[in-house]
Amino acid sequence: MKKDNYIRIISSENDPIFKNALNRVFQQWEANILFASRGEKLLEHYFNSGADILVISLDSGDLTGTEIVEYIRNQANDSDAYIIVTILSGENEERNRILNQGADDYILKPFSAGGEEVVARLNVAKRHVMLFKQVLIAYNRLSREFDTVSSLQHKLLPKDRVTFPRLYIDSFYEPSGRASGDYFDFFPLDNKRLRVAIADVSGHGARAAFVMAMVRSLVRASTIYALSPHQLVQLINKELCEVIGEDMDFVTLFLGDIDVEEKTLCYVNAAHCPAILMGEKGQMQLLESNFSVLGFFNQDFESTSLSLHGKRGLLLYTDGYYEWNLDRDTIWGLGNFLQLVTEVFKHNRVFYLEMLDEAIIQEIGAPPMYRDDRSSLWIKFKWEEEEDVPY
Repeated sequence: MKKDNYIRIISSENDPIFKNALNRVFQQWEANILFASRGEKLLEHYFNSGADILVISLDSGDLTGTEIVEYIRNQANDSDAYIIVTILSGENEERNRILNQGADDYILKPFSAGGEEVVARLNVAKRHVMLFKQVLIAYNRLSREFDTVSSLQHKLLPKDRVTFPRLYIDSFYEPSGRASGDYFDFFPLDNKRLRVAIADVSGHGARAAFVMAMVRSLVRASTIYALSPHQLVQLINKELCEVIGEDMDFVTLFLGDIDVEEKTLCYVNAAHCPAILMGEKGQMQLLESNFSVLGFFNQDFESTSLSLHGKRGLLLYTDGYYEWNLDRDTIWGLGNFLQLVTEVFKHNRVFYLEMLDEAIIQEIGAPPMYRDDRSSLWIKFKWEEEEDVPY
């Protein structure tokens, strides 16, 4: 395996002064140097081994230097290789054209005696290449760390559907990157109550993932301590204010308890998207936010309770479903999403979360360009004896 400071050079410039200067550089660097008599031969070497530095004569025989630069930058899509073009003095228009085409530098011919300028330009190229290699190493290290964060984050989400009397739960999770700010959860508190939660942390990346993990840990603490929804949200907000209160991060959260014996929902919505409570005939009841975002300031929370008699199910989701652009100036928006959900429920006795994507694509005629994480939960109520349909 080649060392990180190993440099590959390919040149179609065969002037003796240039070759002597390049050989002087070769003695100081860890480098492999290939000379090509023609442009096609240079590209052949490039295809076979790649290159860190390319030195291209403007007149390379069968291909011009401009054609080679254009091919490497635009056809091979290589923006990493450092390209130097050798140009005859007086060809001022060619200098500008070759730089606009994608060359990084040029050297005027005839070369100075001893090739001192050649050596100096090549040392500039070397510094550029070495800096790029260091950046690439750092990027790869960060990339591996983000992969680890992503793997750990997936493990924090529910792994299996919970078997719970009179309920069926479907979930969907699609992060916009390797580390997400979305969080959802569902777990039994006892044999008659199921706790459901969905949250959205501002921002993306490792910071959002850390805050998400913090929220998840606090939510899961309710399996140990008998906290009502508003007590738990109060605790989460208090902890977030202490940890991130001086920063601009915040969390939106919907947290609720479904009691299958009493057929009730007790919930708190802290600035999250309105939950959708669906009736048997497709009528939609929105459970709007009644508190501010979490993590900015202390608040006094209260739970809201309502009956689930005659209700078909509860849909929870994050704003990634509707905060994307139809065009440069138009966001699709919550209103369009709610209207689409209503239509889907009205025309489908059986519902599953993938229907939302299918309906959005049908509505706009193409897959949308989602820019944010997307998560959703569908909790289907089965209050009466009915056909064994999962959704």
